[in-house]
Order: sequence, then C-alpha cells, then structure tokens
Amino acid sequence: MGVRQGTTVALRRHPGITVVHDIEDHDGRPYVVMELLDGRDFNALLAECPGGPPVGSAVSLMAEVADALAYAHDNGVVHRDIKPTNLMRLADGAVKICDFGLARHAGATSGLTMTGGVLGTPAFMAPEQWRADHADARTDLYAFGATLYAILTGAPPFPGPSVELLRDQHLNSLPPRLRDKRPGVSPALDDLLQRLLAKNPADRPADATEVTATLRGVLSGLESVPVPQSASSAPPARTPMMLPAAATAPTATRDEKGARHDPPPSGPSRRTLILGGVGLAVAAGASATAFLLPDHHHSAGRKVTHTTSETDQDSTSPYESFTLPGYTGDVHAVIFSPDGKTLAGGCVDNVILLYKAATHTDIAALKVGGPLSGENSVAFSPDGKALLSGGIDDTVRLWNVATHANIASLAGHTSNVRSVAFSPNGNMFASGSDDRTIRLWDVATQHNIATVPSQTGAVHSVAFSPDGKTLASGSGTARVWILS
Repeated sequence: MGVRQGTTVALRRHPGITVVHDIEDHDGRPYVVMELLDGRDFNALLAECPGGPPVGSAVSLMAEVADALAYAHDNGVVHRDIKPTNLMRLADGAVKICDFGLARHAGATSGLTMTGGVLGTPAFMAPEQWRADHADARTDLYAFGATLYAILTGAPPFPGPSVELLRDQHLNSLPPRLRDKRPGVSPALDDLLQRLLAKNPADRPADATEVTATLRGVLSGLESVPVPQSASSAPPARTPMMLPAAATAPTATRDEKGARHDPPPSGPSRRTLILGGVGLAVAAGASATAFLLPDHHHSAGRKVTHTTSETDQDSTSPYESFTLPGYTGDVHAVIFSPDGKTLAGGCVDNVILLYKAATHTDIAALKVGGPLSGENSVAFSPDGKALLSGGIDDTVRLWNVATHANIASLAGHTSNVRSVAFSPNGNMFASGSDDRTIRLWDVATQHNIATVPSQTGAVHSVAFSPDGKTLASGSGTARVWILS
C-alpha cells in the first residue's frame, strides 16, 4: 500500500472502509496496522449460495460497497483490486472494503493478484489493467461490475480457465447477459451491469455515486407498497402518513468541491451482557470474553456467577452485577417480558437465550439457524406470550415463549432487520431494516399489511405510541407515522 493512500484512508474514515491505524517501517520493510474485522468475505457467502443470494440481498450489499467506493474515489483513492475476497460482511451485518491499494506478489493464477506491469486479479480485471494502461476510478467500476455479476450469478463474468484466455475474454468478449442468468431481474440492473463491464472506460457510469443511486433505485423497485386489508379482527391500517421530522442525525455532506464528509463511525465496545441489581447494561463489540462459556454449549438451568474480571466489573459502580452465560457471539439486543419474569437476549451466534430474571438461570435457547443468521433486535408481545426477533439474514421471526417454537419466519426485507416492536394491543408489529423500509405485519396471519419505503437511512428503531395510533422511527431522522 502506498503511504499516501493509506494515510488518506486512515484520516478520512468511512464505515464501509477498513480503518488503517498506522503505516510504519521495520528494517526497511513497510507494514500497515489495520482494524481487526470479525466477519466473512463475500466468497464465503457465495459458497453458501452457489447460484447467488436473493437479488434484493445482493443489491443491498453491493449498494453499500458502491457507497464506500464513492467515498474513496472522492478522496483520490483507487482500489485497483475490487473482488469478493476483498469485501467482507461483518458479524453485525455491516459491509467493509478491505486491502485498499494492496498489491500481493503471487503467481499468475485466477485467484491471485499479479505484478510486473499488470496489477489486479485476473477474473475481475478491467481491460486497461490487462494492457497495463492507466487505472482510475472507472477501473474500479469495472471490477465492481464483475464482482456484482459474480454475487448475482454465483460466478465471474468470464470462466477462463487460463490467464491467457481470461485476458482475451476481458479484452474482446461480452459476458452473458444477467437477464439470461437470472430471469426476471430488473432491466435497470441488467443495463447497469452492461455499462459497468464496458470495454471502454468512457462507456461506464460516471462515478460510483451514480452506481449507488442506481442500485438503491433497483432496491426500491423490489419493495411492495400496496396495503391489503388485514385478515385479523383488528381494523386495517391505512397507508402511514409522515409528520414533519422531529430531529435530524448527522449525515454525509459535500463541500464546495464536491468532496463527501461522513460523520465519524461510532467506536467498538466490548461484548458482554451484565445484569445488575437495579438495571440492565449491554455492550456489544469485537472483544471476546471466553470465560463466559467455557464449554461452548447452551445448557438450560445453568446459573450465573458474580463477575470477577476487571473487564466485566466496574469497581466504581455502586451496583452488584452478574454475567449471564451462554453467548458465543456479540449480544445486540435484550428485553424483559412485561411481567418482569423473563429476560430475552438476541445474539449474532444464531441463538436467542431466555433467562429467569429472578434466579438468573437460562430457560431455553431459541435456535435461529442458517449460516447468515443472528438477531439484532427482540421484543415481547404485550401479554408476554410471543417474542419477535429481527435478524441479520433479513428475516423477522415470531416465537412462542411457552413452547419455544418458531411460529413464523417472515421474509420481505432485503437487508438486516435492525428493530422490531409490537403494537400495544398485540394485533400488529413493525420491523425496521437497513433496506430503508418499515414493514407492518398482522399477528394473526403473519402477512405484511403495509410497507413504508424511502426512509432517510437504515431504520435503527421503531416504536408504537401507547394508543397504537402512531409509529415513530429513527433512520437518520426521527419521523412519526399516523396509522389510524
């Protein structure tokens, strides 16, 4: 990595770009200190979906990549090696671009970066890279297009298998159309891929910002907006009406030169769930506390012990606290049942644990299942008989608290479900997602009865008013929606 590039990335942070903390030299050998990421690269995700994941999920992921790439380009940084193995989906569902500006010296095989005048990865290299011509932001767009093609179809646009054949294909051949590989895809998405993979850089999209906007437009087109009548006894909800925003969170801006300036990302915190005598505290992050679960198994009836580690017990706190066992991943959400007898905690390790609040013993482990599962949010129904959870696999789940059974797994969102909430009468619930939508669901039928698109950002919080007539959401701005 060039020092200038590394410094640029380090000083101008974006949540979608791996943070470079420092660049040093040891005995004449430069090295880079970067943040440690907890997640999997896109190649691992593709291995789980050989034909490609759902179109909405793929588009949502790649829109986040395009947004981060636009930020890098705005700051004068060209990646030159965009490919699935340089993109990561973290445990919390966030997306990161890795290896900014890195050139790995290896043999000329389809999975490795080549050097000696030609820089890139053969399966994803732009024609100008094969010719050893000047590489600019449009070179990244070609590699982005090849990666998007691979994510949507399960394979890069050209099969090779030799480097020589790959070179000829990238220089002279057209890949199969996306619509032939994934029938029914949006014409706008098919057209975007054709432009991204254009041989002439001048025929590609103007910049990554345009690509981001196009992908988000495609994503909006995948979302349903009709509001059918609810089949339950509860009156049907009208299409929500938005009241003026009550508050605004920091958002990305551009200066007079067009450069983007994003608010700094929140820093990581440690992973622990602590139950105190008079309250509850949750911290989620990347630091593991292995002593919480020595045997790495969920065992009903296990009782917690007092915390003894300095990392888990603040000596200045006036409150006694306990560490709840059973978690092997970050805890993202906790909630008490309405009667205060049960505590539920959602975790990224594919499990929701239920505890007896009085004795601090675990009652059951609700297994979410699936390689991309893990729960961001949990909510009890007003009567405490049902539990909602929102997952990083874009799914809303409804659980029976007494039997611990999964009543329904509801699809519809195209990205992480960040927030869930029941209406006060228990007849309806809401879910908010990174796909910038809120969905309303009927409890009796588990049908999606309304979708509110075009939020200002990822929906991190939803809440019903006590009378159930309005819904509030936090998505960069605070909004209130009139439901009846």
